[in-house]
Amino acid sequence: MRAQIRIDHRDLPPDAAVTALDAVEALSALFEIRIEVVCGDADLDLQALLDSTCSVHLTSDAGDERAFHGVVDEADFLGSRQSVHLDRLWSYRLVLRPSLFGLTYRVRTRIFQELGAIEIVKDVLAGGGVPAGDTRWDTNADPPARTYCAQWKESELNFVLRLLEDEGIFFGFDHTEIDHTLWFADDSSVFRAIDGEPVLQVLGANDLRAEGVWDLSLDTTLVHDAVRARDFFFETPDAPLTSEAGDQGLRLNYEYPGGFLTNDEGARRGPIRLDEAWSEQAVLRGNTNSVRMAPGRTFDIAGGAPEAFIDQFTVRRVQHHFRAEVGANHDQSRYGDYQNTIVAAPSDIPFRPPRITPKPVANGLESAVVTGPPGEEIHVDEFGRINVHFYWDRENPVDDTASCWIRVQQLNTQGAMILPRVGWEMHVAFENGDPDRPFAIHKAYNAETMPPYGLPANKTQASLQSSTSPGGGSTNELRLQDSSAGMEWFLHASKDLNVNVANDENETVGIDSSEAVTGTMSTSVGGDEAGSIGADQAVSVAGDYSTEITGAQTVSIGANDDWGITGNLGFGTAGDRTETIGGLMNVLANKISESVGGNLTRSVGAVQAILSATAIAETIGGSKTETVSAAKAIITPGEVSETISGVKNLTSGAVTMKTGGDVSYGAKGAVAVTAAAAIKISAGGDAIFTGHRVQVTAGTASIKGGGNTFKLSGSITIDAKKFGGKGGPMLTLKGKTDYEAG
Repeated sequence: MRAQIRIDHRDLPPDAAVTALDAVEALSALFEIRIEVVCGDADLDLQALLDSTCSVHLTSDAGDERAFHGVVDEADFLGSRQSVHLDRLWSYRLVLRPSLFGLTYRVRTRIFQELGAIEIVKDVLAGGGVPAGDTRWDTNADPPARTYCAQWKESELNFVLRLLEDEGIFFGFDHTEIDHTLWFADDSSVFRAIDGEPVLQVLGANDLRAEGVWDLSLDTTLVHDAVRARDFFFETPDAPLTSEAGDQGLRLNYEYPGGFLTNDEGARRGPIRLDEAWSEQAVLRGNTNSVRMAPGRTFDIAGGAPEAFIDQFTVRRVQHHFRAEVGANHDQSRYGDYQNTIVAAPSDIPFRPPRITPKPVANGLESAVVTGPPGEEIHVDEFGRINVHFYWDRENPVDDTASCWIRVQQLNTQGAMILPRVGWEMHVAFENGDPDRPFAIHKAYNAETMPPYGLPANKTQASLQSSTSPGGGSTNELRLQDSSAGMEWFLHASKDLNVNVANDENETVGIDSSEAVTGTMSTSVGGDEAGSIGADQAVSVAGDYSTEITGAQTVSIGANDDWGITGNLGFGTAGDRTETIGGLMNVLANKISESVGGNLTRSVGAVQAILSATAIAETIGGSKTETVSAAKAIITPGEVSETISGVKNLTSGAVTMKTGGDVSYGAKGAVAVTAAAAIKISAGGDAIFTGHRVQVTAGTASIKGGGNTFKLSGSITIDAKKFGGKGGPMLTLKGKTDYEAG
């Protein structure tokens, strides 16, 4: 069909005329309009033409109009041409693209948090020179907010396209002579009929001057009849997330990861993926000469066969072609031939953009610094996740808002927990290579956070060290020294050290073991305790030493047992006490006090010597039995007190007791003193014997007195075979005297 074409650009000369136009436009694709113009100016400023707007207007012989508008993205000089009248003209080519194409030249890496895909796209468009007034949103769905979404080392255009494709949102352009509007939609209901009569006739080879379609073909193909997807979310590890749409069939498409973190989101995405698969099941191809063809417009076909063509179709792609001769009147309006090639689909087939824009893969590791609120040294959530600021990030402040919560890899043992500190440099990997799923894996040293020990001087050391928080100043540490000159395992607790062993603990020390406790040391053993020392044992206690034993204690000493006590020594037992000493028993103390709740039994194989600088006191709740093979000596300048509730038995060789004070014996029952030889009682003062009855029985009895008087309140009876005296003083009897002789 013949059409008239006109170009409008502020910097083109008045004689500029279009000789050729090739334009391609499609749903969810950026249009490209290639225009060849001629003019008499050989020195057009091509640089000045770039990034300017230009429009082309077509008017068909049928009176239909079509405008193309775009931004000059390329300007080329093609050389000279001659008109049919041999005029010398100069040829140029302009390539128009949408303002959206300008995002191609903006490549960056940045992070968006807690924003939906539509909000992110709007933000990118506004910042990239596509104002909101040049866009129109006809979407029905409102995609949920994405916790973390990264534009990753890619152009802003690729970033926008892949977000739209992922959400199933398609776009197109409406052109006027003064602008072009970018529109977005997610449902076929936005498609509208072509301007004017929406029916095109099928034309024969001889009817091409009329408006219509010809060379039609309809392609059909098998597509996926069901989609399934899965994903993983660490908060629900035992319940895989699923997405599905369509009946289970032979042509199932399964994806992992599915790109969703909740089952609700998976359910929303399933139908979008199935629509995407069905979009290509039937495609109409053909040629038309209607300038009214545009992506997203619908039309009907009449007069065609077979019946499959008798349907309503939606245009998805159009390639426009216009050619005009270089004539003598090379002004801005010129006639030529126009036709186009279309790709369409039956209108009842849903359209979703194919996901053809690749999402970048985050290979390798990225460096980042651990961040947190002001004043925080350790900033984590309940899962031990951290915030980081990537070194490439120019958008966000260096604080806890710089990233989403990022999981931290731990040692592959149950219970490992080493939390990165604010200010550490961390290496960050990405799960499945997805830049939206960062994962902190380990720490790296830098000039601000250096190794704990100077290198390479300490290169043989391995260390696990953590600093006190907040404020630092001390560390907990496990250090290994692998130097052959000084192998060492070093453990340091900055404050408390608690070791809990659920079963047995075995410790073997090859040479020496040293333990120093500045404060108090407490040991509790629920069962038995056994110790074996191959040589000497020395214990030094600066303060008190106390041992409490609930059961029995047995001490076996192969040689001497020496006790040196500058203060008091006290023994107290609620039950019996038995001592067996094979050799000498020697007790030397300032004061001796001994209390036994039960019986005391002591056997000394040699001499027993007890020396006290002050007094000796002994209390026995039961009986006391002592056997001393040699002599027993008790020496004290103070008092000697002995209280025995039961029987006292002493068997010894010689017994010597010297005391500077009193000696008292008390017994609830009888006191019996038996000696194989003589018994001598000597007193510097009076010797007083008091009793209900005093009886002296002996083979021979002798009483010597220096004029003393024996006074008795009752009677005295002397019963002897012989009674008398000799020499010296006389025996005088006073009172009533009865004599009775045999």
